[in-house]
Amino acid sequence: MSEIKNNVFKRMPSFFKIAINQFKAQWLWFIIPFAVSLIMLGIMMLVFNLNQTDEVKQANGYFRLAGIFSFAMIIITIYKNYTSFKKHYYVNKLFNINPIYYFVVVSAITSILMLIAVTAIALVMPVNLEHSFLSLLYYVIMSFIFMVVASTIFGLLTVIRKNVKFLFIIITVISFLMVPIIFIPNNSNSILIHLFMLNPFFYLIQGIAQSVVLGRESLKNLPYHLYFYIWIGFGIFIIFTLNRIVAHKKHHQKLLDQEKMATTNKDYQEKNDTEDNDTSETTSSENITTK
Repeated sequence: MSEIKNNVFKRMPSFFKIAINQFKAQWLWFIIPFAVSLIMLGIMMLVFNLNQTDEVKQANGYFRLAGIFSFAMIIITIYKNYTSFKKHYYVNKLFNINPIYYFVVVSAITSILMLIAVTAIALVMPVNLEHSFLSLLYYVIMSFIFMVVASTIFGLLTVIRKNVKFLFIIITVISFLMVPIIFIPNNSNSILIHLFMLNPFFYLIQGIAQSVVLGRESLKNLPYHLYFYIWIGFGIFIIFTLNRIVAHKKHHQKLLDQEKMATTNKDYQEKNDTEDNDTSETTSSENITTK
């Protein structure tokens, strides 16, 4: 066991190098939303300045921009991670490599891009950047953890279930409707806010968007932080459960393959024995006829 751990640590730089090379093959999926968000930020700044838009409307615009960019990056990362999981799982198992290394690398790169983009948005707001950056950093780190956990769950599901893509699309659509992008709930809609807050995406998107506009004020809801931590803990529990199911399925499939191979060998042996008997009988008949 200790030898395996030592080999893992020794080969870890190679693991990350492989993961980065694999990321380069699909970098456009992440760079395009990043570039679009910066372009949109520039356009919004220009329009707001030309129209002399009041600060409240500007805050709503930047709030939505930060929210939709963060949501898009999180969804794209989870999608690209889980769709490649099955391939990484079976290939990496041959070398005792956990595919989570790939998820960590991709999610980390996505988190860095997110932090750069939302910090750029925060720069145009009158909030103290130091206060804004600390809360942004916190929510980006939470997004990173969420992306790794969610990617692993959906990835494991692809090994044991079909139509995971359909499930992912349904969850994405519902989550998009329950985050403050199209509709921003206010204090008068307290029931709707609490309903939205059940969605872990709301915690991340609302937190990032509020950090851009309000700075450190977004960190004050301590019970909601605890609720999100419970979600992450539940997600980790699901990962352990799915890992056991996948391991059981692999063991069962291995037994079926061995049984199938044994049956095939038995049929092949019986066929050979039959052919040998037929050959012997034919030879005997020919000898009798000759005599």
